[in-house]
Amino acid sequence: MKKSMRGLCLSVACIFMAAVMAMMLGGCTEGSGAAGNGDTAETTAGTATTTANPETYPTVTGTYNSKIFTVRYSGITEIEWPNDPKSFSPFVNGHTGIYPQNGHGYRIIDKTGKIVGNRWYSAYSPFGDNNLAIVATADDGWIYINTSGETIGHAEAPPIISEESNVVFYSAYVNDVIQYGLSDKSGMHITEPIYRNQGYFFEGLCHVVSTDGTNMLINEVGSVKGNLPDGVDFVRISSDGTVICRFGENGNPETYYQLYDTTGEQMSGIRYDIIGDFYNGTAPIYLNGLLGFIDNRGNEVVAPIFPCDNFSDVLLYSLDMQEDLILVPKNGKVCVLEIIR
Repeated sequence: MKKSMRGLCLSVACIFMAAVMAMMLGGCTEGSGAAGNGDTAETTAGTATTTANPETYPTVTGTYNSKIFTVRYSGITEIEWPNDPKSFSPFVNGHTGIYPQNGHGYRIIDKTGKIVGNRWYSAYSPFGDNNLAIVATADDGWIYINTSGETIGHAEAPPIISEESNVVFYSAYVNDVIQYGLSDKSGMHITEPIYRNQGYFFEGLCHVVSTDGTNMLINEVGSVKGNLPDGVDFVRISSDGTVICRFGENGNPETYYQLYDTTGEQMSGIRYDIIGDFYNGTAPIYLNGLLGFIDNRGNEVVAPIFPCDNFSDVLLYSLDMQEDLILVPKNGKVCVLEIIR
C-alpha cells in the first residue's frame, strides 16, 4: 500500500523540495498561447501563436448545487507535458509552476497559459496576495518577481511548510515480522503494534491495514471509523469527507478508482481510471481518455467529455485542483482547464 495523504501543502513545500537546481537560460523562445473558445493569442516569449478550435476544445456546462457549472480550456500552451509527477504544483493566485519535459527549470504560467517572464527558475514559491513570488535563479539566487516576471528585489529562501499530526507510528517486531502501532509524540503508545501497513493522517484520519489484511480508517486515538474493501492499494482523504480509493497498482491497465465516505460506504459504483482531488465540492475524473467532473457524493456534474492524453500517475498529480484550475495534457502539450461557477 502506498502512503495515503498527498497533503495540501504542495503549494510551497513540494515545489521547494522538488526543485532541481538547473542553470537559467536567458532569451529562450519557448512560448505559450493564451487562447480559448476559438481565439488566437500571441505568446510572450517568441512569435508562435496557438489557436483553439471550438470543436477540439469544447466549452461544457453542467449543474452543481443548482447553479451552472462551466468547464472550458482557458490556456493552451506549447509547453511539452512533463513525465515526472514532481513537475507540477496546484494553482495559487492564478499561477502555477511547471518543470517541462526536457526543460532547464521551472516555467511559471498564469491561467491563460501565458509564461511569466522569459527565464527558467530552479525553484519557486507561489505568488502571494501582494502579487509577488519568490523564485531561485542560477545567477541571482532567491529573488522576488511580479506577475510580469520583473525582478523586484532579493529574497530569502521560503520556509518549508509541512502538515503534522499529533500522533506518529512506531514499529516493532512481532513473531519476526515488522508491525506498526500508534503513539503520541512523547512516545506513549496508544495502540499495540496491530497494523502491517500505514499511511499518513489527514483531517484526523489515516488509512491502515490490520494484521489480518483489513483496510481501515482510524482516528488519532486508534478507533476504527470505517472499513474499506479488500484490494485497496492507495487512499487519499479529502477535507470534505470523501475518500478516494485506488484498486490495483498504478500503471496496471486493470487498476481503477472509486469514491467512498469516511465510514467506508461506497458513494459511486462507477470505476474511473483516475479521480483527482476535490476542491469546492467537485473533483476531476478521467475515464477512457476523457476528462469530466464529479461532486462529493459521486454524482457526475460533467460527464467525461474532454479529450485528454493518458500519462498515468503523472496525470494524477496534475489533477490537484485549486482555484478551479487544473493542468491537463492534450497532444503532448500542457493545457489549462478552468471551472466557472
